[in-house]
Amino acid sequence: MSNEIYPFKTKRAYNFARKFTQVGHGLAIGDQVNRDATETWVLALADAVANLKNGMIEAVDGDDFVVVYAGLVTIPAHGFTVNQSYFLSQATPGAVVAVQPLIGLAQACFEVMDSETLYVEHQAVINNA
Repeated sequence: MSNEIYPFKTKRAYNFARKFTQVGHGLAIGDQVNRDATETWVLALADAVANLKNGMIEAVDGDDFVVVYAGLVTIPAHGFTVNQSYFLSQATPGAVVAVQPLIGLAQACFEVMDSETLYVEHQAVINNA
């Protein structure tokens, strides 16, 4: 896997992202992802601490993809509600929900800035055990 790091100065923060290569990954732009114990990128899920997200997919090109760990991401026509925060799903791998879970793990994924910009949160987790 590649170790390229891409910092971009923005109005709120730096965007920290890294490009990876993983054959047959099956990931898509906007997916919330986790790097598992075998260092394979998989869809994240808020069902256990080991499965929480490390970042979000910003770009995909064949076997290459970019994971954003924190900062601004542009995804035109993303379809999310502006000024809404989204949390990692406890039921659907890689997905987000608009309501913060009140039971179990709640991990903030991103805040919607406008119709094409998301602010990716870095590892904000609440354990509602």
